Amino acid sequence: MSKETNISVSEKGINLPYRRFLSDSASGLLLVIVFILFYYAIFSEAERVGFSDKVEILICLCLFLLATPIGLVLNGLSWFLFGQAVYKTIEKITYSQSKFYSIFTTGTKRAYNQSKFMEYFDMKGNGFLDRYFELGTILNLTYPEIGNMDDVTSGARRFLRSSMLVLIISIIPFLVYISKKWNEIGNSKSILFLILTLLGILILCYMLHRLVCLIKYFDLNKLFDYARIKIQIESNQNEKLKGNYTEIINFLKKKKTDENNV
Repeated sequence: MSKETNISVSEKGINLPYRRFLSDSASGLLLVIVFILFYYAIFSEAERVGFSDKVEILICLCLFLLATPIGLVLNGLSWFLFGQAVYKTIEKITYSQSKFYSIFTTGTKRAYNQSKFMEYFDMKGNGFLDRYFELGTILNLTYPEIGNMDDVTSGARRFLRSSMLVLIISIIPFLVYISKKWNEIGNSKSILFLILTLLGILILCYMLHRLVCLIKYFDLNKLFDYARIKIQIESNQNEKLKGNYTEIINFLKKKKTDENNV
């Protein structure tokens, strides 16, 4: 696992790396802003709770401080809700012959020699994600620097995934807003506005989902190509490992065992 992007606990307290802090805080702050905007949009000045200016500033400060833990919760929930869909889409992108997908993946495939590492790790026909789940863990133990390779892109991926959840959550106050403004807007206009807005949210969520998948796909290609080159160097270009996934796993396990015994 990445040492730079994971939360750790020590005797000094909780360590939250700054990139993780920025990505989670941003999504938490986004949710706070959405609810503040809807609060002022839904309730008239007479219906709002009367606070003095000092109290309102204090509330805003508290919400700002809560943005990070809110973002952490959003990140966890979004991974739980959308994580499986992301991996299924990546598997589809990897083996799809669609010209539509190739528009977005050709550069990544060329830059990180996809054909070479897929042959090396024996995943030409299938097994791209299966290899990642098993091989990725062993690689992070054997070559810790691999865990930091997606340091920047992982932050962007977390923020975009959490933003999908924020958009879905925002449907609730939006429906409340529509219900209160229904008579003012008019029935026909309200229904049209409701349909178009919900459709827009769904389209935006779909686009964010695809973007998250493409970023993760980029990271996986980068990891596999680096791992291929690293293993070839460490094994002195041992051709017996090429295309023999079991032998590669055994080689990595033996290397880690030898390092622990030193």
